[in-house]
Amino acid sequence: MNPRWLIAVLVVWSTATGFSPVIPKGKLTVSSHSHDCAAVNDTIDVAVSIDATIEAVDMGGFDFLYDSNLLEYAGFKPGGLTNVWPFFNAVNWGDFVRVGGFTNIPIPAGMSGDFVILRFVPHCCASASAVELCLTTLVSDFFGMSTECGSVQCTTLPTQPSSWGYVKSLYR
Repeated sequence: MNPRWLIAVLVVWSTATGFSPVIPKGKLTVSSHSHDCAAVNDTIDVAVSIDATIEAVDMGGFDFLYDSNLLEYAGFKPGGLTNVWPFFNAVNWGDFVRVGGFTNIPIPAGMSGDFVILRFVPHCCASASAVELCLTTLVSDFFGMSTECGSVQCTTLPTQPSSWGYVKSLYR
């Protein structure tokens, strides 16, 4: 669907009804992951992606919220949409990572892809819980976009002691 056509329909509808709808300018999505607690010192890469923008994006930023007791921030890399941006950074502030950048070559309207990849070391296996990952404080071209949170689910794999007995009997 052409976003300009949708905007034209909404403008006519809002003029006729007197109601002003809030039109999201696109969507920022945080990826979800399942972490196997058997993998010690493993890292997970959490992607923040841009979906279906109706305007070009040449600058933007947000705060990425996470639980620092359950995840340890280990770094970042620009996503496929921002790997050529000359000014791009992510700074850890304890319980959130502030991500942002700008360029003179904008991401065209309607493009989708990864804006940033954030790397974490999970420490959530003691509680085997889910860690929510959300965005807040959207600025510049991201202001007015909708967001979708992600999560990291830490799971322990059940062992099967009965199978150990069969293996042990082979070596007697």
